[in-house]
Amino acid sequence: MKLAIDPFMHRQLSLEALPAEVAGLGYEWVELSPRADFLEWFKAPRVFPDRIRTVKRAFADAGVGIPG
Repeated sequence: MKLAIDPFMHRQLSLEALPAEVAGLGYEWVELSPRADFLEWFKAPRVFPDRIRTVKRAFADAGVGIPG
């Protein structure tokens, strides 16, 4: 079983800063809910290859994953 945190209460953090915060709280997994700066409800995603790389790197550096 993977216990993931819903980061809604930390939405003021950038997506790149979020994994370090999640790891600091003791979680290894984060539920990536829609965010205005990445995947917004009912709008085209603001996802570009360079952004995906930086987000993946931030998650890997913090040792935090997104359960699938």
